[in-house]
Amino acid sequence: MERDPARQPRSTTGDLVFPIPTRPRELVEGDLLWVDNGINFGGYQSDYGNAWIVGRARTIASASTMRCGVRCSNACWRPCAPARPAPT
Repeated sequence: MERDPARQPRSTTGDLVFPIPTRPRELVEGDLLWVDNGINFGGYQSDYGNAWIVGRARTIASASTMRCGVRCSNACWRPCAPARPAPT
């Protein structure tokens, strides 16, 4: 991954898209919060993301979609359990 912020990709707002914010600031109503996750396991890759609009209440549809995403994530993690390190 490119470490020089000047050479990393930018969003439509001019911010770095990943992983370093360009400036510290609090999120405000209407901001889009996007979280991207991925895994590489045994030659298989998975990538998924979630996005939320700050300050807006969840709808029934968005809550249902989130529950579905959590169920899918949990189902994907179960086969990986034997590879997880033991708690210390």
